[in-house]
Amino acid sequence: MIALFALVVIALMGAAVLSITINGSIFGRQAAGLERAATAAQAGADEARGLLRGQMVSGVQQTSPVVATLCSNTNPAPGLAPTCSTNTVVYIINPSNDYPDPQPWLSSDKYADPTFTTEPSPFGGTVASGFVTPLGSDVITSSLTNVTGFKWARINVETENSADEEVDSSNPALATQEMLYDSVPTAAGVIPGRYPNGSSLGSGSTDPAVIFQITAMGVSGGYEKLVTEDVTRFPFAFQAPSAVTLSGSSPVFGGPNSNNFTVSGVDTSGVYPTLPALAVAVPGDGAAAVNSVNSGIPSVRDNCTHYGPCPVSSSGTPVISNVSSTQTAGCISQSSCNPLPLSSDWNTEGTFMPPTGLLGLVNQLENSADVVCSGSGSVAEGTTAPAACPSSAGNGTGFLDGNNPGLTVIEGNYTLPTSGGGTLLITGDATIPPNFTWNGLLLFIGSGHAMAGGNGTPTINGAVFAANVCGNLGATDPTGEDIGLQNCSQIGNADFNIAVGGGNSSGGIRFDSAMINAANQNRTYAVLSYREQTINQ
Repeated sequence: MIALFALVVIALMGAAVLSITINGSIFGRQAAGLERAATAAQAGADEARGLLRGQMVSGVQQTSPVVATLCSNTNPAPGLAPTCSTNTVVYIINPSNDYPDPQPWLSSDKYADPTFTTEPSPFGGTVASGFVTPLGSDVITSSLTNVTGFKWARINVETENSADEEVDSSNPALATQEMLYDSVPTAAGVIPGRYPNGSSLGSGSTDPAVIFQITAMGVSGGYEKLVTEDVTRFPFAFQAPSAVTLSGSSPVFGGPNSNNFTVSGVDTSGVYPTLPALAVAVPGDGAAAVNSVNSGIPSVRDNCTHYGPCPVSSSGTPVISNVSSTQTAGCISQSSCNPLPLSSDWNTEGTFMPPTGLLGLVNQLENSADVVCSGSGSVAEGTTAPAACPSSAGNGTGFLDGNNPGLTVIEGNYTLPTSGGGTLLITGDATIPPNFTWNGLLLFIGSGHAMAGGNGTPTINGAVFAANVCGNLGATDPTGEDIGLQNCSQIGNADFNIAVGGGNSSGGIRFDSAMINAANQNRTYAVLSYREQTINQ
């Protein structure tokens, strides 16, 4: 009896081990299948996010065709939201042998979109999505033919309904309105920066951006996964107050003797009102800063023909304005000068949104940049520098490339390429080569030091802003400061010295809003939220 009992126990244990082994194998295959399906769906979402970006065509910034399909007004005036449709959708489909005619908007489709016709309402139950059947250009064939398992991706403008998220609980009627993102006042229980269009939560919005929703399906081994991303472009709060703006009580400016070199605040693109050619940024009385900058203009070029325009006569002394968050005195006209979007303490470390000082602006740019990389210079103790910048830079290289402008942050010192474009922030010392050409916005915030050398005349179509935020670390042009700027606590004097020789007939610095906006329109879309959903298993 004992032996028989022992045999029964051993048999049961063997059966249990066999069951565990079989189940483990099944669970392993299931987990692997779900992971492959999620990876395929993510690849489709990444492609969709890339299609939202604009592009440069023959030197002209073009709105993404996807964004143009979803939104009728893609470049509104500052403070206004783009006008977008909440029932238009764009599908990216990936035909394959087992999916030759993808039509996921149909309920009869093999891999039908489960939320095309109905979606959950955060205020209870389900509601009709209102999505209109896509036609023609609303359907794009994917380039990911080599990604096994990716079936389709849908792009639409997000609403509270599509996100299944209650944002403005006081106004359920706005659940079908486009969702916007901006540095707005935050109410209790509300996600910072997000609000439906028309909500009081958006009071005081400065640069509202539309939130797009990307839903993508991946299939592997019979397992289906949906990946959903809410994406937007983070607001870029900086507005250039002039063609060249320098901070500090005694900023240093060095202008060339070349008669060909001019600085102009007239918008080349003819969109913005006329700005000053030169400006200083110092709270309070900026007379000393104005005199300091004016002393750097060669006496033979100290007129409005070279640094203009002037309000009355081109032969008069250039107008150098003092601009800050509280003062715009000295502008050609009050309506034409943009105050800096910075707090009165200037150098206060700020939260991500909004930047409350120059270091806050740096943080914002670092968190929303397409590329953050290291130039030369020391690294602060306890910090880790980003990867080194690519060795090849400038037009045609893909890095600092004016043919495909973006937002780049370089921590440390850096020598600029001979040509390039986009929005560029350099925290260390910047070296400008002879006959340098740049299309876009140059921000020297850190040491606030930029110097041109050699024979030639720089050409900048956009704007320049320089700020020495590390005045406590040493002299006017501190070098070798930590690239993270952690030890900077007071404003010093910026230094922008381009007193070079030679002559380029087209040289100079001209304010150009189109070149500045090109990089902003071309920036990468950031992911606000991400979620996965298993359809079957």
